[in-house]
Amino acid sequence: MRPRTRRALLVAATPAHGSASGAEAGVREEVEALGSALTDAAFDEVRALDDPGRTRMLEEVRSFFAVAEPTDVLLLALHGTVVRGSDGAVCFPTAPGRRFASGAVRLDAVSEVIQSSPARATVVLLDCGYSGWFDDGPDGCTLTVPQLDLRRSFPGEGCTVFAAAGGHRGAEPLSLGVARALRGAAPDRDGDGWIDTADLDEYLRRNSAADHGPVLVTEAPPVPLARRPCGPASAGWSAGHEAGPDPRSLLTDLAEVEGLDVARFGDTALASLTHVPEPGRAEPAIPVSAVPVSEAHHKAVESAMTRRLTVVAAPPGNGAGTLATAAAHTAVASGQSVLFVASDTASADAFTVDVRTELETAHLVAGGAVAVPARGGARSTLQERRALKEEETEARTALYRDWAAVCVARAAIDAIARIERDLALLAEARGQIIAAGWDPGALFRGSSPQEWLRWGEQAAQRFPLRPLRRSGAWRRLAAAADPAVLARVCQIARVEQEWRTVLDTRRRATSLEELYADLVAALEAHRRSSAAYLAARARARGTDDTGATAPVWAVAVGRAHELPPRAGMFDLVIVDRADRCGIGEVLPLLYRARRALVIGDPAAPPPVVGANGRGPGTVPSAYRALARVRTETGGRVLWLDEHDRCQPAIAALADRYCYGGRATVLTDPWSLPGDADRPVQWHDVTGEYEEEDGGSYVNREEAHRVAAVLTALDVRLPHGATVGVTSPFSGQRDLLGRLTGRRRYSRRIRIDSPHAFGAQPCDALVVSPVLSGSTPHRTVARTLAGAQWWHPLLTGAIAQLVVVGDRRFWEEGGGVPAAVAEAAATGTGEADGPAVPRPLLQALGDLSAEVETGAAVAGYRVDLAVAAPGGRVLVLVDRTRDGRGLRRLLDRQQRLREVTNLPVLRVPLWRCLHDPVDLAKEILLGRA
Repeated sequence: MRPRTRRALLVAATPAHGSASGAEAGVREEVEALGSALTDAAFDEVRALDDPGRTRMLEEVRSFFAVAEPTDVLLLALHGTVVRGSDGAVCFPTAPGRRFASGAVRLDAVSEVIQSSPARATVVLLDCGYSGWFDDGPDGCTLTVPQLDLRRSFPGEGCTVFAAAGGHRGAEPLSLGVARALRGAAPDRDGDGWIDTADLDEYLRRNSAADHGPVLVTEAPPVPLARRPCGPASAGWSAGHEAGPDPRSLLTDLAEVEGLDVARFGDTALASLTHVPEPGRAEPAIPVSAVPVSEAHHKAVESAMTRRLTVVAAPPGNGAGTLATAAAHTAVASGQSVLFVASDTASADAFTVDVRTELETAHLVAGGAVAVPARGGARSTLQERRALKEEETEARTALYRDWAAVCVARAAIDAIARIERDLALLAEARGQIIAAGWDPGALFRGSSPQEWLRWGEQAAQRFPLRPLRRSGAWRRLAAAADPAVLARVCQIARVEQEWRTVLDTRRRATSLEELYADLVAALEAHRRSSAAYLAARARARGTDDTGATAPVWAVAVGRAHELPPRAGMFDLVIVDRADRCGIGEVLPLLYRARRALVIGDPAAPPPVVGANGRGPGTVPSAYRALARVRTETGGRVLWLDEHDRCQPAIAALADRYCYGGRATVLTDPWSLPGDADRPVQWHDVTGEYEEEDGGSYVNREEAHRVAAVLTALDVRLPHGATVGVTSPFSGQRDLLGRLTGRRRYSRRIRIDSPHAFGAQPCDALVVSPVLSGSTPHRTVARTLAGAQWWHPLLTGAIAQLVVVGDRRFWEEGGGVPAAVAEAAATGTGEADGPAVPRPLLQALGDLSAEVETGAAVAGYRVDLAVAAPGGRVLVLVDRTRDGRGLRRLLDRQQRLREVTNLPVLRVPLWRCLHDPVDLAKEILLGRA
């Protein structure tokens, strides 16, 4: 298989002659800007077509998508106007001044070409205006993105479609935003050194107004578009900390130093560093875990059992340790050997304890750098062995049955999510129809939409073979003398027919609450059957006279060189906290592995070691280097996206500024020490800071307030809770050390550098940023306001984050400190979500309900908090696009119910648009 290539085809259809001034030049400018950015991003081919005409465009598109490999990245950009015809077809006119039928390409024809292409990673950019819809403005273009028709045009899987907001004169063209993102403005959240479509979507949403920004019409797994350039950016550690040298260039030197057999690389996980195809898959791996794990854990374990290299982005608190244990259990259940590699000896010992004690039987053998043969159990009779074998078979059957139930329950929720997504798009389209003066309910009261559509199509025939039939249809359509009205009636009939069909399907489907309860029960049954199967295998192995077993060994990365350099020595090697390991330390371990699971924090700084004997320096992170390899060889980085460790307000801040808002926070705030009602606090101190001789800074008034805050925390926190203090300046930390040394506390107060708390978190963390007032050190202040500096603080504070400093100064500077100050005031670190649909708010207002939008409850943000007669009701508006998102929303709903003891209702978006009055009444009754 050849290396992954990236190609782009840009098609520009300029407006007809005599159209708005500057429109033609604007289209060409957008194409030129996007083409230049793609060329700078080292695309292998960038082709542009200017007013190509229908025939040439179809030929070029077919040729472009036909010559491709499965791992290639293909980008198609259309610049011009998307038009909906009288027959409902969505087309792209390809030349100015041409008749619509002869000079337009149907988008569904383009979609068919894309779906027939061997390439699995395709991106479509629609930098267009939209004409022919019910809400067209005076200029003939709609102000909204017609998502329903665009999704119909691109129904296939594996294609990511971005659509520009049409009709908004103040909106930036989509192409210019994409060009700026690919030049480095977009973040690299998964740390693979590439800006992908997920990073691009985050950047476009963050830098566009909510009401007229680009829309992600369809989405697929992230597609890499451009290498992340070096230099300053808002992405935190990903800027200026590249993956380092290509790990493939280090193999030759490592082979000589470590004594590795280069000829055996193809039999190990090192084969993943080249473009060697994956071996043929066996039967799907069944995840085995004796503790509750998320859907993301299941996907990561399945990948680790079937692929040579699996790279997982695991932010702190998202279950990295649970993933390592689940992967080990799954491998042992399949009779395979496992090597767990930690960044330090303490982590390796902790994993050994977890693996041995998680189940009530010590069925796993943990070894060190030297092999320790497992001892066989006492000799058993043939009848005992047969009974144990039957017990193991029954346990395996139960495991498979329970996992099948999990898959069935998830598939059922997937179906509901697809139905409700289509209903939301149809409800929006019906709303536009009603706003244009048409009433579908009244129009189709006597006859069905299908009959009206048939009559309209007969009446619209240009050369009818049965004139009498056509005239009969015209008599049925009173306004059919106007072809435009006839076309509108047909369009309305199509929407109404699909609306009624999908709505009937939803009404006949099983209730979502019942499906979610089935899923929860199936997951619990799978957990129990996993524990039973592991125990049964342990008992069966215990009676084996040979003492054969599949051990799990745990070792620190620094001692891994003591292992024999044998190719494929372990079936699975798990590298935990790979962001703290150098790539040179990990590559020899991949030689000893048939498959490798690499887990790391994508936002963590690179590891620090001694460099050239001149003190500490940084080395390429193993996580970043292998994530880059995984992306460049046609794979992708997986994410653990459920957080259950820190207070929701703190976790939301970290997720929002360091990881792009990918995670769902499910922490119980009342289970942690500290003030659960105010987990983020800001003590406003406007003190003068001074510069010390060593170039550091101190703020004495701020330091004295920190000491007082520590005294209050020491009194309030329970015994055993840990407290830390930090500052970006060593002089301030020394001053804080002297002040705390004069006071007596009931616990140790840990004073350390900010980065130390990322490696070793504490329950309560107090931050003293020092700078204040009209400081001349604006560059330093901007650095301290970035996510790079705040990352270890937001991930190192578990229950309480307290900032002592000049609040106004840091709020005016923006960045993370401004968000922390806002979280201290509002009680949540989550960003404001999309606006609640206006029809629902109006219906609640008509019922005289007291409504609070965007309310913060126990650190979580909800869309609505309604004062109902029976008490407060919390409302979550369901805008999810797929089954995975819907299940995460249901998990969040369940967690809110547990921590608030209040009714928490999920209301689908389509009901907010279609049936707001009845929905508002149900909300006031506490049920929906």
